[in-house]
Amino acid sequence: MATQPLGNIEGLGPLGIFTNDPGGAGAFKTFNLLISQIVAFLTVGGAIWFIIQIFIGALGWLSAGGDKQPMETAKKRILDAVTGLLILVLAYSFIYIVGNFLGINVLDPYSAFKGSLPGTTSTGEIIR
Repeated sequence: MATQPLGNIEGLGPLGIFTNDPGGAGAFKTFNLLISQIVAFLTVGGAIWFIIQIFIGALGWLSAGGDKQPMETAKKRILDAVTGLLILVLAYSFIYIVGNFLGINVLDPYSAFKGSLPGTTSTGEIIR
């Protein structure tokens, strides 16, 4: 694997390969893709966790058999799951709104910097 030194630190892996990429714009694209995939993974993970918690709460409610304590526990679990999903959606929306207000697509930082990175054209293409 080819690497290029970055000062005293040598880059490894896709983020460290700059041999065919003057200025390192490809590494920035790779970093952008990594961040995008992490956000997508966490969002999907949060949605799956919501579904699991709703099912557990519903099963707890059904199996409570009229007892107050298990029913309250199930209600609390369902309310916590809905609150968590609401926070997830509001956080994503807040990030999007703040990014639009500032004129930067926070969820895709490469689009804000393409053309200003060394080794790229104004459309963001890498100069070979």
